[in-house]
Amino acid sequence: MIDIIKDVLTVVGIPGAFYAAWKAIVEMKNSNKEKAKETAEKARENRHKQAAAARDALRELFSSEKAREAMQMLDWSGRSYRDGASDHIITFSDLGPALRVIDLKFDQKDRFIRDCFEDLFDKLELIGHFIDIDFLHYSDVAVP
Repeated sequence: MIDIIKDVLTVVGIPGAFYAAWKAIVEMKNSNKEKAKETAEKARENRHKQAAAARDALRELFSSEKAREAMQMLDWSGRSYRDGASDHIITFSDLGPALRVIDLKFDQKDRFIRDCFEDLFDKLELIGHFIDIDFLHYSDVAVP
């Protein structure tokens, strides 16, 4: 009788073990698919957050009056700028002397130029830092 029970358990147990192994493999595959899907969704969500952060960084750069004026000084020679009550006509040849690092006595026009470029450089440095630490992608902030 014990031999019959052993034989029955063997006949039933072996297919049962194969079924359990098959079921475990199927469950692992499904679990891996779900994890991959969640990972892809999270990566997409993080990428959207990075793009939004880049948009915000560029918005801050372009909304800064002084930084915009510094960018205009690089694009346009001979333009007039207003600094409080004073008007300054700034040419390309004014930029180098105003941004010097020796003989630090500046006239009002030089101070205006330095203030504009300081704001521009501060904002660009922050964007560069965010790129270095992979918070932003360069392609998101590379504008014409």
